[in-house]
Amino acid sequence: MHQPIWLRAARQHVGTAEWAGERHNPTILRYFQLSGHAWVKTDETPWCAAFVNAVLEGLDLSGTGTLTARSFLKWGLPLDNVRPGAVAVFRRG
Repeated sequence: MHQPIWLRAARQHVGTAEWAGERHNPTILRYFQLSGHAWVKTDETPWCAAFVNAVLEGLDLSGTGTLTARSFLKWGLPLDNVRPGAVAVFRRG
């Protein structure tokens, strides 16, 4: 089955997680840097949008440039059915 290049790139980061305590995962901090938000210095800051934007940036593709996951509701093309590589945005609560 065909997988978009951004999905293949994203899969390389499976298992990335915040670190408990005062130390911060440098991989997550790198997501913030790559997505244009180097001012973020903790891995406790929600990083889902930073991750997607960083993966896209690493492939010279445009993301949303913001740290809000909901920004991806206006990114890409709307789909009637889920496909590999689709960016899903879920509501909280």
